[in-house]
Amino acid sequence: MDQFVNLFVIFELDFPYVIFSSYVVGVKMIFFIIGHHIEMASVVVVKPCRNLSVRNENENV
Repeated sequence: MDQFVNLFVIFELDFPYVIFSSYVVGVKMIFFIIGHHIEMASVVVVKPCRNLSVRNENENV
């Protein structure tokens, strides 16, 4: 992590444009990764909930 920060500082000193463009790409990547994890989490959460609701319906009958 420290190496990454040092790289960031060097880029910031030498090329403000590069730091900006890499920052934008990083933000896009972060949003993409977060979105992917949310999709995965929703799948993990929804499936057990459906199974539980089906079980409850069967028990009620």
